[in-house]
Amino acid sequence: MNLNDFVKRIVFAALLFSNHLYAQEQHEFWSKLNLTKEVNKHWILSVDLQYRRQSNYLAGNKNIFQYNLSNSFRVWIYYKLPRRWELMSSPIAYFKDITLKNKDGVLSNAYELRTMLGASKSYELGQLKNINRALYELSFLNYNAPGMVLRHRYRLFNSFDYPIRRFNETHSLYYYLFNEVFYRTEKGISSFDQDHLFNGLRWKWKESDINIGYQYTYQKSITNTFLRKNQLFIFLNLSIPNEKRS
Repeated sequence: MNLNDFVKRIVFAALLFSNHLYAQEQHEFWSKLNLTKEVNKHWILSVDLQYRRQSNYLAGNKNIFQYNLSNSFRVWIYYKLPRRWELMSSPIAYFKDITLKNKDGVLSNAYELRTMLGASKSYELGQLKNINRALYELSFLNYNAPGMVLRHRYRLFNSFDYPIRRFNETHSLYYYLFNEVFYRTEKGISSFDQDHLFNGLRWKWKESDINIGYQYTYQKSITNTFLRKNQLFIFLNLSIPNEKRS
């Protein structure tokens, strides 16, 4: 990272966290199951399922399993390039989002379809592994209703993992950290959308891993207030083995 990029990030962070118009702090549970199949040395297919729950934060409740929050299904296609580059696409993704309307627990449902396209580059610095990814996302919000809205989002993801202990050739415990910034354009207005910061542990075995940790989300709402979300995040990445690699 050069000096100009570093200064830009510091200025962005200062502007971002200087706004004190906060809504209620929210508490949530996030989970994801990702299944991956390597077709050959270049092509990889994947699907993921996400399931999220939320507390009744409007009533001051912190039970993260109280109400449904979101369910989703996504299809992914990856293409490996030389020098640790990778192209990726999610041609179709379905989301059901549930919003808490009041402290009495009244919920409303919204549905969306997404498609995404991006690229990533990974590095290995000794035992430290770093992945950097940029994604473009097009969402069809309320696609099943007359008031459908198009939303464009631009996502920048950076992650680091470092081995804490290697138990044998196939089982290891890692410290895992990632951050993802979202910028959106919706109804002709472009602005910061949200930031996800995850801090946790990763257990790896063979080509699969399970991750558990705390995620902090800082999000701009449609009313221009800022939401602070505390999330327990568990995600499982399972690789389907090949009998013969082409």
